[in-house]
Amino acid sequence: MSFLDEQKQLNQDIADGKFKKAYLLYGQQGYLKNQNRDKLLHAFLGEDETAQMNLYRVRGKEFNVLEAIDLGQTLPFLSEHRVLLFENTGLFDRKEEGGALAKVFDSFPETTRLIISEEKIDKRAALYKAIQADGFVLECDKVDEKLLLSWSAKLFQDAKVRIDRSVLHQFLEAVGDDMFRIRSEAEKLITFHAGEEDPVVTSEDIETFCTAMLDERIIFQMIEQVLRGNRKRALAMYRDLLALQTTPQAILSLLQRQFQQLLHLSEIDGSAQDSVLAERIGTRDFVIRKNLRPLLREFGKEDLIAALSACAEADRAYKSGKMDARIAVEEILVTAGGSL
Repeated sequence: MSFLDEQKQLNQDIADGKFKKAYLLYGQQGYLKNQNRDKLLHAFLGEDETAQMNLYRVRGKEFNVLEAIDLGQTLPFLSEHRVLLFENTGLFDRKEEGGALAKVFDSFPETTRLIISEEKIDKRAALYKAIQADGFVLECDKVDEKLLLSWSAKLFQDAKVRIDRSVLHQFLEAVGDDMFRIRSEAEKLITFHAGEEDPVVTSEDIETFCTAMLDERIIFQMIEQVLRGNRKRALAMYRDLLALQTTPQAILSLLQRQFQQLLHLSEIDGSAQDSVLAERIGTRDFVIRKNLRPLLREFGKEDLIAALSACAEADRAYKSGKMDARIAVEEILVTAGGSL
């Protein structure tokens, strides 16, 4: 079942009052996790202050699972539900605490609801299996590109600010697919056009206001310049990223990630549709179309392996203290082109 189908099912269950005992929301899209967390909390507790007394909320790894279990077995006070909410606690990596909760949550009173929100989970964990069997699991991670486009367009539409489809694509290419980030950058553009009679977001607006969010795009451009042997240009782009407060370690990580994606893409059927390839290597359709395919026309598998080897060597050098992280990345930009 796709994310959209699961989301519709969850929305319908809430509307119908058909609740599960446990809900797991996981993935990188914090916006979607928080949105669904709030929907569930409102459905269980509403806005009444007395009902809020029945919320047990844990953030982070410091908590007493036995205390949570004890509360879960307690009937709510002047409310229909008692809610246990765990956020970013690492429960799925903590076998003892997670296992203890997995053993007992199904025996909680019908009035107790469990909500867990995490970035990463272990599907082998007893807690995951228990929730999958008797609860509801919603993966809030990769969002379909069409859905992301329509959601982003609505942000501007609701603010009565026009944005052409081509500019909307440029906007998403600039800011990435994190929905918190998209909303924040959209609000910046909307605010800039506030008060205008017919506000329209232009391509120039994206270049002007979203430049600090272009790390990944600049990485692709850097790789292209290295491949072309234009080391001075690659180093200039690197310094631009540093000026935007991007750490050398983050840049190295991005370089490794893009080279790995390129290598993976070179090993599979390049004639497949962009959406299929994006799903296979864990990226977006437009990244395949606009960045990866053009770069693959310039170099082959052996070149990519050599580049990844250079990245791995730089990573080892700075982590072992042999080389400053900034210089380690410069070494890649200066030497990798010679091996490609």
